[in-house]
Amino acid sequence: MGRPGCLEIRSPGHGPSVAQSVTYELTNALLDRQVGPLGLGQPGSRATLKPSPDHRWVRRRMEALRTSGVLSHIRLEVAGPKPVEELDDTARALCGLLTLVRRSPVAIVGEHWDDPESPARVTRYREPPFLYPSILQPMVSSEQLGEFLEVTYGRYVERWRDWDLANAIDHYVQAHALGSAWAQAVGFFTALETLKEAFLAQDHNRRLERYLPARQFKRRKIATTIMDLLERELRDSVDLSKSDKDSLRGKVGDLNRRAYKQILKVMFEELGVVVAESELRQLKSLRDQIIHRGSPNCRKAPWADQSEAYRLTARFASVVEETIMAVLDYHGQFQRYDQTLVSING
Repeated sequence: MGRPGCLEIRSPGHGPSVAQSVTYELTNALLDRQVGPLGLGQPGSRATLKPSPDHRWVRRRMEALRTSGVLSHIRLEVAGPKPVEELDDTARALCGLLTLVRRSPVAIVGEHWDDPESPARVTRYREPPFLYPSILQPMVSSEQLGEFLEVTYGRYVERWRDWDLANAIDHYVQAHALGSAWAQAVGFFTALETLKEAFLAQDHNRRLERYLPARQFKRRKIATTIMDLLERELRDSVDLSKSDKDSLRGKVGDLNRRAYKQILKVMFEELGVVVAESELRQLKSLRDQIIHRGSPNCRKAPWADQSEAYRLTARFASVVEETIMAVLDYHGQFQRYDQTLVSING
């Protein structure tokens, strides 16, 4: 055994720490043609994606049994020996981008590499995730996939930590595995919240969330002044307990925070994502209702019925996609989630 969830077969020797070529078997990466070789901005290195010879039969089996299977593979080749960990990082980054494109988790289930310094041949099989392909159309067509990967790979590697892209994409993609539109919506909201928090954590935005730094707000005793006023006004009507006062004090502190919608607006403007003010207001209303009620309230909301609320949920998903694509500096064509549903329903 190599690591938890993995089986390594080594013959002979102890397996390489470096390699010049590795083949990674993938599940859920549906391809109908070869993509590459791709340079990925690394001189002397190339990556080639190919569908498995029997991928059509495997896909039918996966759909029937709702299980995983090898549909394609990535072949990485480098000019000189590189640490296996570096090659693994490259493959994982490509899987992250393919996961986004497929709207379904693309995972490595097998690795095969040769040791350039010995006759060792190493194969590692990972415990396969029980995943099956999404029925949705991909965000990027097969014809554009190579260009998409070459454009976005460098940005993904550079920004995945600062923008918490792995978690944002995971929240977004996992939402598509759910059967309820409103449960899906919570995943979409969480993905956008992840991106928002990453945006606020960046150096130039650290003071954006609050009007005044927290220490300054406390030093000026603004919350204390407001609490004194509230207690005087409520004294004749309500007997406030200590718990009530603590709760009110927390809400008073929130007055120093910019509104969710305002922060999103700043983030969208910085990234160049276009969301109309009226649409942003509706998206915010939908988010609040689903989070606090579990489903949209059509009697109060700006939408007429459940189908209109569902359309807006799909639009929210598309905003998440547009935001991630903007973080990756991808300005090519891609099919948004709401456009995919129109295509399916149409």
